[in-house]
Amino acid sequence: MISQAGPGSSNNDGTNAPGLNTDLAVTKTASPAMVDPGGKITYTLTVTNNGPGNSSGYVLSDALPSGLTSAATTSTGCTVTSATAVVCAGAPLAAGASVTDTITANAPNPFTGSLTDTATVTANESDTNASNNSASATVGANIVKVSLVKSAVVAPASDQNAAQVGDTITYSYNVTNTGNVPLTSVAVSDPTVGSVACPTRAPPGLAPGATETCTARTPHLVKQTDVDAGAVMDSATATGTDATGFASPTSAPSSTRAPTVAAAPSLLVQKIESASLRDSAPVQAGETIQYSYVTRTRATLI
Repeated sequence: MISQAGPGSSNNDGTNAPGLNTDLAVTKTASPAMVDPGGKITYTLTVTNNGPGNSSGYVLSDALPSGLTSAATTSTGCTVTSATAVVCAGAPLAAGASVTDTITANAPNPFTGSLTDTATVTANESDTNASNNSASATVGANIVKVSLVKSAVVAPASDQNAAQVGDTITYSYNVTNTGNVPLTSVAVSDPTVGSVACPTRAPPGLAPGATETCTARTPHLVKQTDVDAGAVMDSATATGTDATGFASPTSAPSSTRAPTVAAAPSLLVQKIESASLRDSAPVQAGETIQYSYVTRTRATLI
């Protein structure tokens, strides 16, 4: 209850003379209606005295939703009483007049659902209409999220299932907006391949549910080590950014496997035998046979 000191009077008989009834109403809005995780929310609360009497004062209380951080207000008479509560001591308000207060806070991070905030006004005088004493505003979460599917194309096409030394592999990346807000840009990270180029889209950007294709700037040149390994393996991830500059979490990795031709033997072994008599006659009983082994690398045979 807020009390206001009255003027001194020699006619004061010590009794209480209540004023006319009031009808205090509160409205509340939130901006923006959708916010990034950790983004700033501004709540605007307006108290109106619908009369018929003048209000000698009121209390406006706002229990902010759990998870909000950095609650603050610069409105006269308003105080942040805890991490999730603001109380405003309202001054006298004439019938027909209004006053507006603002509260700011940051959305939770992470934040994927919605938050509903309710404020309540309590009049000093008797309030004839309780139905408008509370008002709520809901803020939804901007979900910034992408998925990635990577593809590998071998040139020449006839080697797609058996890449050879000297072939090239071109990588492409389908990035899909799996969130609920447009993305002004997407980016692909592929440490093995290097730089990846993604299209520049006109505003508002890549719509929710839409897909765009990025490509590696430099194709991969198949080497002997790739053939020896039996396949060329590669993996990439993607991110997206919305209009406020908020970047999505990194997508799940997407990998490709380009099979190579079977590797030729890298080492040949030749076995040589020599009988002790060293003649062309068949080996005889008691004769000693000596074995020797000669190894040659594939490079020696070319």
